[in-house]
Amino acid sequence: MNATSQVLFCVAAVAALVLLGQWLMRQPVFQLRGISVIGDVTHNSVATIRANALPAMSGNYFTMDLQQSQKAFSAVPWVRQAVVQRVWPNRIRVQLEEHRVAAMWSPDESTARSGSSAIDQLVNTYGEIFDANLGDVEDQDLITLRGPEGTAAQMLTMAQTLSPGWLRLQARMDELSLSDRGSWRVLLDTGARVVECPQAHEGMGASLACGAAATADADGWIVALADMPWIAPATIIRVADALADGAEIIAPTWRGERGHPVGFCRTYGPLLASLTGDEGARAVIVARQWMLELVAVDDPGILRDIDTPGDLHLPP
Repeated sequence: MNATSQVLFCVAAVAALVLLGQWLMRQPVFQLRGISVIGDVTHNSVATIRANALPAMSGNYFTMDLQQSQKAFSAVPWVRQAVVQRVWPNRIRVQLEEHRVAAMWSPDESTARSGSSAIDQLVNTYGEIFDANLGDVEDQDLITLRGPEGTAAQMLTMAQTLSPGWLRLQARMDELSLSDRGSWRVLLDTGARVVECPQAHEGMGASLACGAAATADADGWIVALADMPWIAPATIIRVADALADGAEIIAPTWRGERGHPVGFCRTYGPLLASLTGDEGARAVIVARQWMLELVAVDDPGILRDIDTPGDLHLPP
């Protein structure tokens, strides 16, 4: 009998303590009375952060759901991560980390077809895509990344790898694209487009075909070889002007000898895009040699190429 009484007494004591605890937890002194926000608040004021997050929060010091509160603060624009802590007896402290923008994100056609967001977004320095007011970054020269879903981090790494090389050439990347087949393309601020050719190992013809196919909307093409760096800009302009004046195929000459670059009008796009092997555009010129026009230039660079690194240091 005594054992039963002791058990009943213990149960009653525990129940009383629970009720006392519940009563204490409902006391006004534990109602949340202040929120301290620390960390990154570059794009949001403390008042804006509170206004966005408070409606999603409920409870007091004891009953507040910390996980739900962290989600509420993390949902505020520009906030990447939020850590919420209780501060005795009626306050909370919020540590914020904002996104640090690194690029724009514009989904490719396959992403749009899959039903994912087709709206331009931003990419942070971790390669994570996030939503924010694009007007907040309109004064920043951000590169645009365009690729399949899930490739933002890979593309940001590639952009950071390539950018220094273009800067040494006094050019900047405006856009970097990755196709669903894994091919890269670059759009420079000069208007030039750089295309990766997966079949480059097959030869010059395959590379030319890739470039022509990637620029099928062009009014013409000037085929310049990478191992001929001494061609004067004026020569390239002369070839371009000749195409604009109606030439179908145009090549420069120096002292009667034909050189590079060679220009082709829009009509030859399909022929250039169908090239294969290592012959280059020579087959097109031979097949249409009666359409070839020549323009004399004072530029020995149209004949000079590089076969070894030492050739770069030879006198003109």
